[in-house]
Amino acid sequence: MDLPAIATILLAAATVVDGFSSPVFQKTHHLRKQMPSKTEGVEIELPNFDELFGRIRAVSPLADKIMSGDHSGRGLQEIDDTHPIGYKWKTVESNKRRVVHQVDRIDNFQELGAPMLRFRSTIRGPHAPEKFADFIMNLDARSRWDPAIAEVDERYPVYDLDAANIAMGVGRYGDCTKLGVGYCRTKQSVVSPREQLTLCGIQDFECGSTLIWGTEMEEWHNHLLPGDKRHTRAKSHLFSVALTPSSPETFDVEYILQLEIGGAIPKWMAAPILSESVKNMFNHAKDVYGGKDGEIDAFIKEMEAQRAKEVVLETAAVAAVEDVLMQEAAQEAADNVPDAIKEEVAMQTEIVEAMASDMPPAIGPTELATQRHTYIAPPSNNHNATWFSSYGNTTTNKKQGDNSTNKWFEDRCG
Repeated sequence: MDLPAIATILLAAATVVDGFSSPVFQKTHHLRKQMPSKTEGVEIELPNFDELFGRIRAVSPLADKIMSGDHSGRGLQEIDDTHPIGYKWKTVESNKRRVVHQVDRIDNFQELGAPMLRFRSTIRGPHAPEKFADFIMNLDARSRWDPAIAEVDERYPVYDLDAANIAMGVGRYGDCTKLGVGYCRTKQSVVSPREQLTLCGIQDFECGSTLIWGTEMEEWHNHLLPGDKRHTRAKSHLFSVALTPSSPETFDVEYILQLEIGGAIPKWMAAPILSESVKNMFNHAKDVYGGKDGEIDAFIKEMEAQRAKEVVLETAAVAAVEDVLMQEAAQEAADNVPDAIKEEVAMQTEIVEAMASDMPPAIGPTELATQRHTYIAPPSNNHNATWFSSYGNTTTNKKQGDNSTNKWFEDRCG
């Protein structure tokens, strides 16, 4: 076989799936990028964001559409439904009348023993992606559709989201509004409990779309697991939810999941179990967004109040920073005044203070300071008028002769 043919085969093997060419986390310690969490002493390893989002784009056409900057607003109606390189989606369900109107699957994706599942839905109701994120990340909201869940906890949120956005390449993957390591655990049932440790995030885009995503942490991150008792580990190799407005009354959702359940459950059972669980979530979402019990309206009002509070706090913070900057600028300007001017000001201040300390009772320090720099019309009192004119003109001073104020001024100012 000639060299070009060998090179072609090697290249094809290295790029079986576009976006699956590099590890998400670095096994070599010195290559890892860490970021402080809000828990003192705990740092989070950041993934290779290009690789992570490349994987999502390869299997989620709607996410790819959002991240490419397509703002057509037609959601799933206008997507490039191509297959990942080397794989082909198998449509296992398709019914436009159902909440989840399409389910696709790739078995044993990337030879990991777990299927890649894709769910598509159009939901009628206000586009409030934060609520959809709660269905997955909030224990109270999740327990309403997932009876198996025992614990969901955002254990280690990153300390600085601005720094996280810089690490992603500002604006390259939207605006990251949440990022951190989460933990979840299922209850004991006919199968033993499962636990997961995932890095999750939320990206908002200018077009109004949102991407919720997650990927399992590696074994070298196990020190982040809570407590001492360990359970069978389930692994979300890839998880993403792309949400985008598709009309004034609806929004489209594309949900991607490759979850390795772990334990002794046969692999052929994984897809049906996961499919039923995800469908339960979508049915619950349909009810909530459809206005059941007024939950979505109350949630939107709460979010609006929270945003208004954030605006007030941000405005106050900006004002405080501006005040500090103005004070620093004034101090810097004062520090840069030439020494000669500083000495002159100090000397003039001493003179004024000395005059004010023992001047005649009719003359106040305010009038003296004012007259020292600018002649003003004298008061009607002749005594004061004589002093003011004499202060402004020493010749007049001496001609006034016996006036006591003139004498007081001559003694001190010559």
